[in-house]
Amino acid sequence: MENPLFCLKQVPHRLDFMHLLPLDWQEPLKAEGIGLDQKSQILGLYIGTELIGGGMVFKGLPTAATDFEKSHAAHLFKTIGNYIGFVWVRPEYRGMRLGSAWFLELFKRHPTKGFWLAIEDQNLVSFYTQLGFKSHALHSLHGVFQEHILVYQP
Repeated sequence: MENPLFCLKQVPHRLDFMHLLPLDWQEPLKAEGIGLDQKSQILGLYIGTELIGGGMVFKGLPTAATDFEKSHAAHLFKTIGNYIGFVWVRPEYRGMRLGSAWFLELFKRHPTKGFWLAIEDQNLVSFYTQLGFKSHALHSLHGVFQEHILVYQP
């Protein structure tokens, strides 16, 4: 990362990260239980020892995945790579490009791996395309945006 005050490292206790997340994000992760440890890695953004954000890299689809994600998952895990989810930065640290830094460090650590993710907020498309993600599939219902799957390939 460009800013030496921030570092990216594995979060040793998943609950430390989960408690940072909005409540509606915490519920599906709690439902995963111990299986979460086998199918994901949590990479946290730290200032010193303070966890200020991070995200999860999955080698298997979370149970709470949408039907749209499930319909693409087998192909994407086989052809692209791991699934990224639950990327979050505490509100008081936003606007410092830490979300971008998280992704860029992930890509730097895994220069030959691809990743994919799904977004339900259309306003995030430009953020992800600036990081190098490309559109894979778009889901709309009666012409209204629902979800978008994006892929990153080095």
